[in-house]
Amino acid sequence: MESGASATERKRSLLERPFLEYERRDAEPLFDHVADDVHWTVMGTHPLAGEHRSREEFRQATYERLDAVLEAPSVTAYVDSALVAELFASIDPG
Repeated sequence: MESGASATERKRSLLERPFLEYERRDAEPLFDHVADDVHWTVMGTHPLAGEHRSREEFRQATYERLDAVLEAPSVTAYVDSALVAELFASIDPG
């Protein structure tokens, strides 16, 4: 049986890996791990903030809009931190 600490680290690794690929400008590994019927909330008051009730809705409202910005060589996406607990995960993109 896996200890709580090692289970959390495994979850953190599974969560961070697709975002690390996104840092390399490849969003597909991220969306390979997102359910079609995801309920995704982007917190804040910026233009990308809001609630999305499907993978495709989220993708169109956020990542497809970001792609044009992130194509500029001077802009880099990166994972700043990850919070993982039982059924909850949060990524801070920095």
